[in-house]
Amino acid sequence: MAKITYGGQKYLLVERPTFGELEWVEKQAGQGFDVMGGMTKMAGITLISLRRAGVMLSWADIRNLSPADLITDEEDDVIPGEVLGELETPTPGGAEAAPVETPSPI
Repeated sequence: MAKITYGGQKYLLVERPTFGELEWVEKQAGQGFDVMGGMTKMAGITLISLRRAGVMLSWADIRNLSPADLITDEEDDVIPGEVLGELETPTPGGAEAAPVETPSPI
């Protein structure tokens, strides 16, 4: 999984942005995601990745950064829980599984 580095921190690069996130990028960029060029799409995905982790950059901010300064191929692990790279899978209805009861021998 690709990682980005910003402000000395490493973040997972989002692989599956939501429709809402893509819509937000389109509004910021002033063009549809389907017509964006490769670097513009990469800027959008990077912006989404950082925003998921709580780094609130604007479209103008991300456009002024260099891809070479952000994308890394390092094998360093990103510590789960410190950075949100992907959305968590919720449990159905927010319910937790009940403990399994062991039948008592008669």
